Amino acid sequence: MNESVEERFSFAVRYGRVEEALCLLKDLLDLDVNWANENYFRYTALHIASREGRYHIVKALLAHPQINVNVKDRHGYTPCALSCLQMKESELTLLLKDPRVQVSPPNDQCTTLWLALLEKKPFHCGVAHCKWQGSRGSPQPD
Repeated sequence: MNESVEERFSFAVRYGRVEEALCLLKDLLDLDVNWANENYFRYTALHIASREGRYHIVKALLAHPQINVNVKDRHGYTPCALSCLQMKESELTLLLKDPRVQVSPPNDQCTTLWLALLEKKPFHCGVAHCKWQGSRGSPQPD
């Protein structure tokens, strides 16, 4: 079975094959960097790199002129939301520094930070440092 270039790129990103992913990104100008894997939650390479903590790939993707930084997966999550939920601080910081990234509600319900707090995961990045204060409490800054 022949894999598309996008499938090979997605696989390299997912499994941390940084050099292979960066070569594909650099050498293949016709690569669709916004290709979404239908069999993997409609994740794009940026979703996968942000979720898996692939800093150098996130950085390279953000430099690509065709990248859609606010694309949503099957469940409505952006790469920024996934990096927040997975506690990938370096990747989240890269995303938050990009002026194209919209820190809007991932599911039109709550912000990325609030979502992380609802999942009862402590969150820390250059923007906020909060801890969950219980089911009836509210998030409080440290």
